[in-house]
Amino acid sequence: MASMRRTARSPSVMRLDGQPLRVFHPFTQESEETPPAGPTSYDVEIFPTFATFATGHRLRLDIGTGQLPHVAPNAAQASSSAGGTFEIHHGPGAEASRLILPAIGSSSRHVARTRRVHRRAPVRNHPHRRTPRRRHRHRTAPPRTTSQNRPAARGQITYGISPTGSISDPSSPTGQLALAHLGYLRGTRRLLIHLYLPWSGYPQNLAGLDHAIAALAAHGFKVDLVLRYAPPSGHDGDSAGYARFVSAVVDHYARQPAVARLGITNESNFSLDKRGSLGGADGQYEDPIGALIAGMSAAYHERARDHARMKLGFNWAYRGCDPSACGPTADTDYWTELRQRGGERFAREVDWVTMDIYPGTIFPPGDPSADPFQPGLSPGQEVASAIEDLRYQLMPLAGLGMNVPIGIQEISWASLPPARPEQEQAELLMQFAAGACHVAGQTNFRTFYWFTLNDQSAPAAGQLDFGLYHADGSAKPAAAAYARVIANGCPPTSAQR
Repeated sequence: MASMRRTARSPSVMRLDGQPLRVFHPFTQESEETPPAGPTSYDVEIFPTFATFATGHRLRLDIGTGQLPHVAPNAAQASSSAGGTFEIHHGPGAEASRLILPAIGSSSRHVARTRRVHRRAPVRNHPHRRTPRRRHRHRTAPPRTTSQNRPAARGQITYGISPTGSISDPSSPTGQLALAHLGYLRGTRRLLIHLYLPWSGYPQNLAGLDHAIAALAAHGFKVDLVLRYAPPSGHDGDSAGYARFVSAVVDHYARQPAVARLGITNESNFSLDKRGSLGGADGQYEDPIGALIAGMSAAYHERARDHARMKLGFNWAYRGCDPSACGPTADTDYWTELRQRGGERFAREVDWVTMDIYPGTIFPPGDPSADPFQPGLSPGQEVASAIEDLRYQLMPLAGLGMNVPIGIQEISWASLPPARPEQEQAELLMQFAAGACHVAGQTNFRTFYWFTLNDQSAPAAGQLDFGLYHADGSAKPAAAAYARVIANGCPPTSAQR
């Protein structure tokens, strides 16, 4: 499509170190232009694919003048294009075509594309409609498998869960039952317990949190504590105040070995609070990125002063904002802003990064396999693809490399009988976990947390229940399924996705 060769920055263009990851053609009337007479460089998009290359395998590149069914000319275009000739330059020299492939471990990543294609008899084409594309699905193809990037071996992923309010009073019957459920899920393996403390709940909620952490520690559990921004009244936008809160909490738990990880802010890119008392998103407040950067720096320096050992990190909500509200480049803008405002200092301070992802719930509504942007993906592929997006396309924009472990801090599928049977929740849990296992080794993926332990109330019409247990403490099928996932870990060979 010589006359439509112009590219533009858009949701399908990602730049690392100034290089395009995936070319995007607007295909608008304004972008149409007549090709020059001489050799001309064209960037040609090659869609992402999944493949593993062994020693001795070779690639073959086929170049054609169209692509069905993705691009189909109308009658006028087909008529005007008839008889056109393409001349492709190859071999050595400045005008040679080239195929750019990604490589794990390189300083920048490029989605495969070809260049230096010259059309001898240019024909003007007209705008056409493109198939809708995923907003930020800019994956690079997985590389040749080596001993350094094979899928994670059995047991390398640490699993976790959020008990929400069921552990707030560990001495109560509800608290005792929750501790028993956590013990069943853990079995003989490690299970991290995911808790929250909002700034607006400090210091009044600290004593109750201390009680819960002490009870968990007595049962041999480690805690991943998220310090939510959630400012108290009159402090929205007060990043310095949030940093002081973070410093105080780090100092408070510096000598509590049960607190293994501290998360700074919660979903600072998620501008809507859709979960209320179940956690909430900090992106709804003023300047959440400023709070994240200030809080991370405060935690880092307080940890050094106290000689504490907890690991520091933050989480990000996958598809955390509707592009119609936030714009098509909201995700890349978020990570780019982290780099611009936090710089190398912020990147040095971060020990881990996680994502919150709700396939079929936050995106797309109804069914994790019915993704309108990428038809045909299984639930496991949805999860694996999101992990790759985070690792290869987004984190590098903030200067965060492969040395920073990643994970999932929240993932879930709610039961809602009869539309969403409880057995389906169990089956999807296992598929989500298998998808994470498949890319764990090559992406340095290390944590997987289910949300949540218990439903908050008895089943009701239209109510999504994410827990592994009913509100009365009885188990759903997903409880046994998650216990098996934790016990078995990742298989020694790659899981089917």
